[in-house]
Amino acid sequence: MTEQNADNLSIRACRLEDAEVVLELWRQAGATPSVTDTADDLRRAIAETPTHVLVAEQEGHVIGSIIGAFDGWRGNIYRLVVHPAYRRRGTARASVAEVEKQLSQLGVKRITALVEKDHPWATGFWEAVGFGRDQRIVRHVRTLGQSSTAAHDRTERATMKILVNATIHLSEIRPSDKRACVEHLNDKDIYDRTLRIPFPYTKAHADE
Repeated sequence: MTEQNADNLSIRACRLEDAEVVLELWRQAGATPSVTDTADDLRRAIAETPTHVLVAEQEGHVIGSIIGAFDGWRGNIYRLVVHPAYRRRGTARASVAEVEKQLSQLGVKRITALVEKDHPWATGFWEAVGFGRDQRIVRHVRTLGQSSTAAHDRTERATMKILVNATIHLSEIRPSDKRACVEHLNDKDIYDRTLRIPFPYTKAHADE
């Protein structure tokens, strides 16, 4: 399963003990968090068949991840992530090639990659490696076991509070912060110096 190139990059199966490292990689790479992004969920995916959770490793460090799954109908790719310090070195292409090979061995004929449409660098990559955008399909999602009221209450409640000084603290973003986000993030300088903040920054971006 492991493949290596001249840069000593290997693509290997993710191990149970890698779960926390992979979650930290996702945080460092700015991957949008999901309710399934827990160590237990990731370990379950690692242990299941035919789910293929792979990591890209270089000099003993996990620098990338990709998840490939076969539902009996088609293949699906999730969580293609590369650490920001290691991007544009072929890691993502190597990861996709390896998961494609493994899914093909299961008899998969078509693969769907889930990509956030508002991330042009991500959609551009997938188109560059031969994945066409399917304009016919809209993804509908529902989180089970969560009422809309409970979800709103959890979102509104800031569980993190980090003191900066006597008058300033850092907290999680809440829906009530939308106006401030639009006001302060709608700045070309921020867009030029970050990977994930669009410009112009609109209310729709704040909702996303």
